[in-house]
Amino acid sequence: MPVTTSQAQATADLERLDRQYQDLLTSLADAHWERPGTIGGGDWSLRDLVGHIMSWEELALGAISAAEADRPPPLPDGDIDEINREMVARQGQLPLEELRQRATRTHAQLIQTISELPPATWVMPVSVGDDPPLELGELVGRVLGAEDHPFGHLTAHLGDLRSFAEAPPTS
Repeated sequence: MPVTTSQAQATADLERLDRQYQDLLTSLADAHWERPGTIGGGDWSLRDLVGHIMSWEELALGAISAAEADRPPPLPDGDIDEINREMVARQGQLPLEELRQRATRTHAQLIQTISELPPATWVMPVSVGDDPPLELGELVGRVLGAEDHPFGHLTAHLGDLRSFAEAPPTS
């Protein structure tokens, strides 16, 4: 199946969603970042959400690098909830300011990497396990996607983040 999202559209979508995400993040005081059980269903802190988003962006960058080196992408296999728990735990080890800086750098690197890829690389076939090969752009869109929304991972979290920003915990 061919890529339905061009590099230009992918970067535009990622930049548009990130602007919304960053606006919400900057509206919240530092104290709100560490409070557990405040985002979504009450499992994550704001810090956990940022670590989660960054982890998936790092996976996308790893998939691009692997494809360029003609290696299989280093994508996790298994239960998505367990993968997410492991990612959040790993990123939770970082000091808050380092997490923020790293998340910002990772996102900027992702945008730059996608926009600078040669068009032939964007559509090159990439094998993932036993599944039929995908074009690299399609694979990256899935890694950074939400259901029926390639490159829209943030769409799955913006509503929860918006609700949290509108009524952050008072204590």
